[in-house]
Amino acid sequence: MNTAYLSIGTNLGNRLENIKTAYNLLGNYVGIIKKSSVYETLPQEMNVSAPKFLNSVIKINTDKTPEELLQIIKEIETKQGRKNKNQKKSRIIDIDIILFNDLILTSEELVIPHPRMLYRDFVVYPLLEIEPEIIYPLGNIKLKDCIQSLTPKNIVKYADSNFNLLPISEDFKRSNC
Repeated sequence: MNTAYLSIGTNLGNRLENIKTAYNLLGNYVGIIKKSSVYETLPQEMNVSAPKFLNSVIKINTDKTPEELLQIIKEIETKQGRKNKNQKKSRIIDIDIILFNDLILTSEELVIPHPRMLYRDFVVYPLLEIEPEIIYPLGNIKLKDCIQSLTPKNIVKYADSNFNLLPISEDFKRSNC
């Protein structure tokens, strides 16, 4: 059995419902072991006037290969209305494989660990919430030791892992990692 971590994000439509739907659809193919809280963040790597994102990270068990898991993710994104994954635009759903066992993989379709994960607070902080001692395979070091230069950029805990909404003013604090 393989262990993987997926990042899920959305900034269009009913964002919380989009994440719930992604969880449900993924649950048809993989075992969901842990879910982070849902975080609201400003858009990154795109127009800053775009709607805010909701993001979450899940830990899964799967008997699929990384390539098979990627195909499942693409099907789920399409079912949810995602048009083109390669564009830096607002999206109804975005699901990325961020880690898969301790695999280091580079192919035309897939790079593991996700090449930009260490620069994305909306990936790192939810991941550390559910796995505070996780090892980053490039360098075989604890992820929490890799992120000293990363400061939370307008990241707010939006809902707990059971989708109970939290007061929007509750700022994420690094001590929660």
